[in-house]
Amino acid sequence: MLQSGFGIALLFILLLVCIILFVAENRRSHTKLSINEHKIISDKIPFEFHNKKIAFLSDLHNNEFGMGNEKLLQLLDQANPDYVFVGGDMLVSKYGDAYDTALDLLTKLAQKYPVYCGNGNHEARLLWKAEENPASGRIYHDYIESIKKSGVRHLCNETCKIEFGNTFIYLSEVDLSQYYYKKFKTRYLELSHMEQVVGKCKQDSF
Repeated sequence: MLQSGFGIALLFILLLVCIILFVAENRRSHTKLSINEHKIISDKIPFEFHNKKIAFLSDLHNNEFGMGNEKLLQLLDQANPDYVFVGGDMLVSKYGDAYDTALDLLTKLAQKYPVYCGNGNHEARLLWKAEENPASGRIYHDYIESIKKSGVRHLCNETCKIEFGNTFIYLSEVDLSQYYYKKFKTRYLELSHMEQVVGKCKQDSF
């Protein structure tokens, strides 16, 4: 009987430790800056765009790195990108009305760089909830209008042309539906779906 009770207590302690480690890792992954560098090589990239640098930001979830995101902005200034692409999830949809941190960062970035921003699942979720909660839809539209006024180019299921001199490249953004965010299910984004949303890739352009 004592052994059985000891085993249950040990199992409970192990489970508690696992939960604590999970929460700690989740917290760390959402508050730690991670920087990766990649080089894109393609014959389709115009010569004028060679050695251009693009900073890609995503999944900041309203977090700050230093007061007013000072640390993040310093890192970007050191990298000195020519463009900033934002992949979304800059806010947390659960607290969607509190997007001041995301807006402040995007406003500061737009004062220094050309900024192109798409939606992540957190931004999209505000729209998904709009039918049952109209306030959620208003929050989304207020946020998007605010970043547009700050100088950010917002993309939603569309393609834009980024020009430099007499040359250009294309940038496309595809919003994923709730279908792709089902938990415990792996669903792949088909090329045919992307082509249906933003059109086929230009064969002679990047």
